[in-house]
Amino acid sequence: MEAKEIRRKLLYKDYSSAGDDEHIQYVISNRELIRKQFLSLYDDIYADIETNDEILQRLALRSVSYSSVNSKGAQIDGIYRLIEQKKNEKHRQIMELYDEVGRLEAYEEHVNLIWRCQRQLPEELREVLDSLLIKKVSWKKFARSHQYSESTVSRLRKKAFSQIRSHYEELYQRAL
Repeated sequence: MEAKEIRRKLLYKDYSSAGDDEHIQYVISNRELIRKQFLSLYDDIYADIETNDEILQRLALRSVSYSSVNSKGAQIDGIYRLIEQKKNEKHRQIMELYDEVGRLEAYEEHVNLIWRCQRQLPEELREVLDSLLIKKVSWKKFARSHQYSESTVSRLRKKAFSQIRSHYEELYQRAL
């Protein structure tokens, strides 16, 4: 998932649960990519805020100069109203960007909580996820090296995801 795609998907997300196995797997196996995406997203959003803020400041200066020179009548008054509309629009856009920062921070907390839950798994379960998702070891190779059957590896993986979900919900409730 690219940073821009994440930015679009952040609208109205509920982070009260860790998500399904696929989401947990994505978060654990793409830790570094997700960190880079967060930095990129924050940079993009704050650049947008700065750009809109600069435009807002220029519009504010123009509206003051036009409002004080109201001797030309309707033409100046129309320009003043147009500038005020633009100013209000830019202000609204800035507020939306700050809301987006809040949603991004909520998503970042969600991801960090999943990582924290993964690190708090019992050693055996953590090793299964580390090997399969982070080190990208094949199931067969992992099963052979630990003398497990593939069904045991699958069961341990599901158990790890289940424990992450339950621990996540417990920590989430505590945070409220």
